Amino acid sequence: MTTCFPCTTLDGEPLDLWCNNVDSTLSEIRHAVTEYAANHESGKAFDPECIPSPVQREGFMFMMKLIGWAESFSGTLRYDVCVKHDDCPEHDEYMLRKIKAAKEALCG
Repeated sequence: MTTCFPCTTLDGEPLDLWCNNVDSTLSEIRHAVTEYAANHESGKAFDPECIPSPVQREGFMFMMKLIGWAESFSGTLRYDVCVKHDDCPEHDEYMLRKIKAAKEALCG
């Protein structure tokens, strides 16, 4: 693997660290509305049924799905975004599978 430079944001932050920050932020956002009680310090699970409008509930659940996919990508990109994968094409193949799965899940 070869690290490519400059691979930075417009503010000069290394792109892999930026992706790591995105991943951490998305994790925090999802944590507050997790359906898995064991993952939250309150021991309570978030119940989307508390959203009174079925349409707004569906919108909320779709948003959560989008955030989940974004978190999935940011988790991978924080390791791979600044690296050429000439000697380990499986990393690019893995990302291609993630892209395909996300497109199928979100776009049909």
